[in-house]
Order: sequence, then C-alpha cells, then structure tokens
Amino acid sequence: MNNWLEISREKGSVVGIDGKTICGSGNAEHKAYHVVSAWVGEKQIMLLD
Repeated sequence: MNNWLEISREKGSVVGIDGKTICGSGNAEHKAYHVVSAWVGEKQIMLLD
C-alpha cells in the first residue's frame, strides 16, 4: 500500500479525496480499474494513484 497521503501539512488543513471507477475497464480476467486523487488546497498539489 502506498503512503502518499503522509505529506507534511498544517494541522486543520483539508485534503479533498475523490475516487472514480473507469467504466468498461473490467472484464472476465480482471475487475474494473479505479483512479484515486487527492487535492491539497493550501499547497495546490494534486496527488494521483
């Protein structure tokens, strides 16, 4: 598991997290793919995994 959310940030700051499932990406061999992103407003940083 990635620890990419363990970044240095101020107490009380907000990290917006969003997740999406890519439609049509699943098939008989594997489940659908997912994309997760996090937005750190104070630093204006977008993290994707």
